[in-house]
Formats: sequence, C-alpha cells, structure tokens
Amino acid sequence: KYAGRGDSFETFQQASHCTIEVILQCAFSGGEMSEQKKNEYVAAVKRIGILQVEKVFNPLYMLFPSIYYLSPGGREALRTCDFVHETADAIIKRRRQELESDPEILAEKKR
Repeated sequence: KYAGRGDSFETFQQASHCTIEVILQCAFSGGEMSEQKKNEYVAAVKRIGILQVEKVFNPLYMLFPSIYYLSPGGREALRTCDFVHETADAIIKRRRQELESDPEILAEKKR
C-alpha cells in the first residue's frame, strides 16, 4: 500500500492491530474481534496514554489526584478504561464458556 510512494506514514495503527492479534491468539486461542472493535480498542488504549500524560504534567492533579477524576479528562479516562476492561472481560468470558462447553479444547492444547 505504501511501497514505492516515497511518502512517510504512521505505523502505530498497524503495529497495534498486530499486537492485539498476537495477544488474542496466544492468550485467548484466537478470540475473535471485529475490525471495528479492534479500531475502537486501539484508539481507547492510545487515548488512555494521552490522558495519563496530561494528568502527569498537571501539578494540581499530582497533588490532589481525586480532583482529576472530577475533571472532563478524568471522567473520559474512567469511561475509556471501563471500555477497555469490558472488552477484555467479554473476550475472557467467551473463551471461558468455550472451554467449559468443550473441555477437550484445553486437553488438545496441553499435548
């Protein structure tokens, strides 16, 4: 897609998708995630990082951390963390149900 054009491009999105694929394959034996959900998840993780940097560079939030969660950025951080955790929990729950319904899957993995 980018070969031979001589343009610069951002690889964060592609590397993030690759990382999620590897984690899903290794930890959850290929738990499926739609492209849209992957994009939302990657964007949420990236946004959490940005919000944390903003928090660290604000001396008021460092002195009084509870104030941060009352600010718009703090509320966004909480919502975004909730989304990331809910997504991970859903994948884990789905995988657990698969293993409970067919325990031979786990036995095959151990061989």
